[in-house]
Amino acid sequence: TSDAGFAGEKIAHGQEVLQPFQPALGLGGGQRGETPGQVGRLRAVGYVRVSTDKQAQEGVSLEAQQVRIRAHCVSQDIDLIDLVIDEGASAKSLDRPGLQRALALLTSDTAQALVIVKLDRLTRSVKDLGFLCDTYFREGLPYSLVSVSDTIDTRSASGKLMLNVLMSVAQWEREALSERTQEAMNELARQGVQL
Repeated sequence: TSDAGFAGEKIAHGQEVLQPFQPALGLGGGQRGETPGQVGRLRAVGYVRVSTDKQAQEGVSLEAQQVRIRAHCVSQDIDLIDLVIDEGASAKSLDRPGLQRALALLTSDTAQALVIVKLDRLTRSVKDLGFLCDTYFREGLPYSLVSVSDTIDTRSASGKLMLNVLMSVAQWEREALSERTQEAMNELARQGVQL
């Protein structure tokens, strides 16, 4: 007989001890530095950001983000090795000390995933998100992006799909705004308004 909650091992006269089933956390048989078949906890770095000094001083938003990341990591059995904070840093650019440190933890193999509360804490730019995905989180690379509120986890096909959908919607939004702006400018020009 077998127990559905376990790794499918058969119990033979009560002599075998069942181990709880642990799904593989990465694609291709285990995490970096592990032998095939060996499953370990995902090592992650959390990243939190607030854009204004006032938010940083009050700390409410920073604290709330940290609490959510820690709780998510506990619930998903993720080993949170560091939590990096960018206080009073705009998402207009990827040139932020905390973000650069978090990304360096990925490339140094200290961490395997970046955990954020929402994508807008990482970046508000479709171009920058595309750069991050191409550089760190695309298929074939060993790093994962986990966004708690957006239910994105690039370790799964559905997580990658959700990220691509959000990126596409953001791109469409930007292009639609540009079209509307151009139409308004054309109408003003047609009416003889000097621009």
